Amino acid sequence: MEKTTTKINPSKLESVIALVLIVLVTIIAYALLMNSFGYYSDEWYVAWAGRTSGPELIVEIHQFDRPLMGYFYSLYYTILGDNPLGWNIFAVGLRVIGVLAFWYTLRLLWPKSLLATTSVALLFAVYPGFMVMPKAIIKVNPLFTLACALISIAFTIKSVQIQKAWKAIAFQIFAFLFGVIYIFYVEYMIGLEFIRWSFLWIALKKRDSSLSFMEQIRRWFLNTGPILLMTIGMMGWRLFFFESGRQAMNVGSISEDFLITPLYSFAGLFIEMTRDFIESAFAAWFVQGYAMTARAAYRPWIISFSLAALVVISYFGYAAITQRVLRNDPEDKDISLSFIWIGILGIIAALFPLIVVGRQVYLDAAKYNKYTIHVSVGISLLIIGFLLYLAQRNRKGYLIVVSVFLGLAVQTHYFNGLRYQLDWQYQKDLWWQLSWRAPDLKDGTLLAAKHPSKITFSENYEIWAPANLIYRPDSQEVKISGEIIRTETEGWFLRGINNEKSFRTAIPVSRNFENALILTIPNSISCLHVINGNRLEDYQEDAQVKLIYHTSNIDQILTESTSKISPPIEIFGPEPQQDWCYYYQKAELALQQQAWDDIAALGSEAEQLGHNATDLVEWMPFLQAYAYLGNFDRVEDISRRLGSDKFQRHQACE
Repeated sequence: MEKTTTKINPSKLESVIALVLIVLVTIIAYALLMNSFGYYSDEWYVAWAGRTSGPELIVEIHQFDRPLMGYFYSLYYTILGDNPLGWNIFAVGLRVIGVLAFWYTLRLLWPKSLLATTSVALLFAVYPGFMVMPKAIIKVNPLFTLACALISIAFTIKSVQIQKAWKAIAFQIFAFLFGVIYIFYVEYMIGLEFIRWSFLWIALKKRDSSLSFMEQIRRWFLNTGPILLMTIGMMGWRLFFFESGRQAMNVGSISEDFLITPLYSFAGLFIEMTRDFIESAFAAWFVQGYAMTARAAYRPWIISFSLAALVVISYFGYAAITQRVLRNDPEDKDISLSFIWIGILGIIAALFPLIVVGRQVYLDAAKYNKYTIHVSVGISLLIIGFLLYLAQRNRKGYLIVVSVFLGLAVQTHYFNGLRYQLDWQYQKDLWWQLSWRAPDLKDGTLLAAKHPSKITFSENYEIWAPANLIYRPDSQEVKISGEIIRTETEGWFLRGINNEKSFRTAIPVSRNFENALILTIPNSISCLHVINGNRLEDYQEDAQVKLIYHTSNIDQILTESTSKISPPIEIFGPEPQQDWCYYYQKAELALQQQAWDDIAALGSEAEQLGHNATDLVEWMPFLQAYAYLGNFDRVEDISRRLGSDKFQRHQACE
């Protein structure tokens, strides 16, 4: 009896391997540290709104600028809740879907260009100009929008390649529906329509190369018509009827400068376009990575290099497979120029809506850009097209350069993840230690906070939202306000102003700077310091803190509480181990109560457990307690520890 053998189609095998490679590289770039990411920037007001008032308030606060986003966002929150890990898994999943949709579209147009299409998809997946993936709770929105846009484009291309009319109509309907979602969801991604138009033109040309130019234009309009009309309608509604809470999004604000100073405005538009083109397309691959890795410790550098090496080896292995599947690969002859012109014009189309409303590309490692994710579609096409054009007879050189881009991007994302990991750790330390230090806070307290992370706080809701989740978890009103310590706000603290602002027209926030309480973590070895305005105990404090420290009112802390105050575990994780910082915070609380015996007992317990201060100022409450109780042996012991620090020695003498 003869044995039957099933032959595996090499082309299908390559597709499976390419798909697995894309998913693997995306996971390596974004998912390895996601269990240690938390809440950042805009995510805080979403968490506060959802937890205190439910999804309805999430919908309401997004009527301010992007109404459709609010409805989808409330759905996400209902499903995913408060745990950051679920949001991060969802974000990586959306990233994978978007990349695969792009890769699938490229394969529809260039089915024989295996290596080129996969290379484009891989560069798109790991593009290092979009450095806010760890902000998953807020960045699921552009990721979802991008995925919808790319799925819509894929349906458009599939509709002109299919033979049966009813299937073509079905694909057009799906393309329209996904197009409506993405265009009304995040308006600044409208430039992706150029990618649709370009791909559709190529698809029509490939389907029937004998078409006259005018006939191809007619069919192109026929296939783009519904989405094009919808796009024009959205732009008209957005510019002339919808009243955005963002001043820069109103047509009057956009047109005013161009009408008053047209030459200056158009010159500025050209300069910003040129600058952002260069920064997003080329500099993004190197500048941020170098800034984060130049002085990195050996261990994270070795880990990031190993991950990059894994990606590069996998890519070379895949390249070897494509060479076997299709030895006479026509990619470098046929598609390099198409990739280049679509890439260049696609980048310009994606950047234009951003620049018109005053948004720019930033490559500052501390100010990661959030507007480049859709621009990376054109960027990945441009880079691969350019490399193919230069290396038509040098496949090995092409592979090496693409590998360098992939490896650098993976390293950059790993170090970016470490920064967000550190920032979240600082935030958790701050709020857990404040809960130890302050049993409760008076209504109307204004918290100001600083910590040493490169990312740090940038908006006041990053302070008032977590503070109210901890101290007023059942209130739908902002009882404890917050403000950022920066140059623009110094005068507000010094003058003690009192005002009320409405956040996104839906959340009133009253701020009285006479009730300020300043919180700082001066450096990586310090605990949280709650500033007592009567004296500055730590010369290591930030210069802006030194300027306004005397406005910090320690009496805003209630030393007794009728209920147990604790940060919600779903957001902040379990309570940290009670190390030195726990005993320091409890000693500071006892100092405020002048409970000298309690401080001494805390000091003895900390010593028995082997806990010691690494920031010398944190010995001060214990020094004062021992001096008051007449325990001069302990006073002398602590004084010796402070002896090497002239500032602290002076403080101790006082």
